[in-house]
Amino acid sequence: MGSPSFSTTNQAGITSPPQTLALLALLASAALWGISWYPFRLLAAEGVSGVWAIIATELAATVLCLAFFWQQIFQKPKLDCTTLTLPASPFAMLALIGLLGGATNTGFILATLHGNVLRATLLLYLAPLWTLFLARWFLAEPIRLGGVGVVLMALSGAVVMLGPSAINGELGVGDGLGLMAGIAYAAYNVSVRRADHIPQAQKTLAATIGSAATATIALAFYDVQDWPASLPASVWALILGTGALLVLVVSLMQFGLMRVTATRAIVILVSELLFAAVSAWWLAGEVPGLREFIGGTLIIGASLIAAGVGRR
Repeated sequence: MGSPSFSTTNQAGITSPPQTLALLALLASAALWGISWYPFRLLAAEGVSGVWAIIATELAATVLCLAFFWQQIFQKPKLDCTTLTLPASPFAMLALIGLLGGATNTGFILATLHGNVLRATLLLYLAPLWTLFLARWFLAEPIRLGGVGVVLMALSGAVVMLGPSAINGELGVGDGLGLMAGIAYAAYNVSVRRADHIPQAQKTLAATIGSAATATIALAFYDVQDWPASLPASVWALILGTGALLVLVVSLMQFGLMRVTATRAIVILVSELLFAAVSAWWLAGEVPGLREFIGGTLIIGASLIAAGVGRR
């Protein structure tokens, strides 16, 4: 069974407003996600370490979700038993979305705190490689022969960036976290589309709770400093503002993902690389090296090919 198509185009080939809004929502989500690392560096400078910052901001995001979307959150979803490829139970689907969204957010934020922002973002955007296979297995979106080229190109980009470091035993924690976040990101995109019978507000809430939960689990693996004894009002305001930013990012992303194919969505979201590169250069003084440039070019090329393969 093929995946549902949300594309609505008139005879003149002009994209309808709903589709246009979905693409704009994905682009806005990518822009906000591309600079989302910066508030966490500000919080770290104020003594709120990465894991604690994720827990605090995601709990704030959860409260905001409950405050603004409570009617949609308590709306009863339709039960979908049309396939056994993913759990049909709404609760099971929400748990899966929360787990994958939490792994994506926690992995990416910690990767940007441990290492280079652009490098972490590039590893996150190996997601088109994983999305091709996941969309085939769970959404029945076909893989063409061009998919082989996508796999080779994406892997080549990863090898260019990570190969010398792997040979010299210099792979950092940020590299591993970025790679893990990319796999989780691809699975998250696919699961959100698969859960089209569940209200968007419930999926947004699941992602915020899942992020707080995965960050709490991460406390067992990190030697982090204690929560500060006291924080100024400005830091609490930053935590609340970051929580609101995360809610907006997830809401925009899920709105777009429900209205375009998974493979097309990923090529829109990959514009985050540009926003991340510019913000990392402007705000953190990080300048990409030759390996990041070549590897990033290959990964972006793989994303473009993946989107073309998915549309055909």
